[in-house]
Amino acid sequence: MGKYANQLTGKFSEKPKKMIRTIAIKNNFVNHSAIISSTTLSLLCFVCFMFFIKDSQNIYQIGALFITCVFLGILLHPIFIIFIKGGGDLFHPLVLLILYFLPHQVAKSFYILCNGWTMKYGFQPFNLPNYHFIAISLVFLGFLSLLFGFQSKWGDKLAGFIPKFTIEARYIFKSRWLFIIIFIIGYTGAYVLSRITAAHDTPYEISNITALNQILSMADIAFFCIVFGYFADRFSKEKLRWFILPIVFYLIAWLLTGGSRSSILRYLLIFMGAFQFARGMSLSLRQFKMVILLGIISLVFMMLFGTEYRNVLTSSNFKRDRLSWNERVTALQYTVKKLHQKDISSNIQFLTESMNERFIGIDTFINVLSYGKEGERQERAFNINPNIIDQIFFSIVPRAFYPEKPFMMERGKYFGHIYWGSSLQGYSFANITPFVDLYRMGGAFFILIGMFVLGLIIKVIRTWFVMSSSKPNVVASSFYVLTMVGMPLWLETSYGAYFFIISRKLFIFGLFFAMIYFLKGHVKRLV
Repeated sequence: MGKYANQLTGKFSEKPKKMIRTIAIKNNFVNHSAIISSTTLSLLCFVCFMFFIKDSQNIYQIGALFITCVFLGILLHPIFIIFIKGGGDLFHPLVLLILYFLPHQVAKSFYILCNGWTMKYGFQPFNLPNYHFIAISLVFLGFLSLLFGFQSKWGDKLAGFIPKFTIEARYIFKSRWLFIIIFIIGYTGAYVLSRITAAHDTPYEISNITALNQILSMADIAFFCIVFGYFADRFSKEKLRWFILPIVFYLIAWLLTGGSRSSILRYLLIFMGAFQFARGMSLSLRQFKMVILLGIISLVFMMLFGTEYRNVLTSSNFKRDRLSWNERVTALQYTVKKLHQKDISSNIQFLTESMNERFIGIDTFINVLSYGKEGERQERAFNINPNIIDQIFFSIVPRAFYPEKPFMMERGKYFGHIYWGSSLQGYSFANITPFVDLYRMGGAFFILIGMFVLGLIIKVIRTWFVMSSSKPNVVASSFYVLTMVGMPLWLETSYGAYFFIISRKLFIFGLFFAMIYFLKGHVKRLV
């Protein structure tokens, strides 16, 4: 008999191992109340939006609306299950996937249906309704293929062949001072990183920031371990009590002055991941609602404040400077003043425009479809032919072993030049997205195969790290949470980027916890 965890609600019971997959599907997805709720939501959205779409007589517009509404119902189905059952796993992949698919695909599809083409980059597609219908249909089918891959029994079987690793808990909890030191060093390094890259004509200086990015990743692990130790161990909680608040305030100050619009939401999820897995496998319904509320507030705040702050940083007053801490605080104060001077309607309009430009997904696919053969010809001219095998190879192999390997983000620069008429979209290179990558590689068939494989990989990671025991240890849960939290951001880039994320995180995690293990003697003297 083995421990069986309801994958969505996170509750454990005794079940034979061979019954895990059957029962998991039954418990997680065949919930009649949730099905009724999802179907009702889809129908209501379809009826309501019929009055707001630009051309309700166009069959392609109606088809795109129907697919989008069905997509929304299926996407929110896990949330309905969690609400019906009174709690669940915030870090179930199907819950976290909502963070990407809802704003970038579903909400953006509704926005295009009601407002038409509103992107300030590039040109409006000649036959927008037709391409919109094709794009949202292929994304929806790709999402379904991802679900099938995730539910496949192959994921559990493959995870069974991978050896488990852990470090005894006493080494983790006795390392709290070392975690705090790594955290401070990491985010101090991040401040140096922000000074290097702030207010430059190009958004990246790869040769200067690669090492600092790895240090920052270690700081993220240290932050997770500090929070995990605080909630998991009474003795550590007493010792860490006077450090948690300063650490949180330090992190908030860094996030507010860093200019990243997604960081607050990301670190909220990291904090909640440590909180959840330190105490079990699920959150209560009240805690789940609180996370949703804080997430929405964080999103609105950072899209409004973060975008304005970036505009201030890149204004004529700041653009050519490597900003010091005092200059960043001055920019912060100026941002607050500018937002305060605007009325509510102006801020709402600014927020809408910022979100429209930030959440680029389905519109990229529409643009690529509309360019057709001409886009392929220009890709060959710029030497960015879609070859996912090469991307995966270049993503996994470290630059130290292959200095001549191409910079992967260069593809985004040329991709933006071809399809959007500009290398930059806001403050970064243009996003390609996995769906566009797979479509350019081999059409709709490659989307189905590629997303199925992705679902399989996600299932392997989940089974490997958190489903193999009743309470995942800090090593397994930290890798799982930080990998899953990065998934929505990865889905904005390209298909091969996920392999880059996994390979780098495996290396950094191995280095981090090996360092903790071998320094355990020194750690004991620090405690």
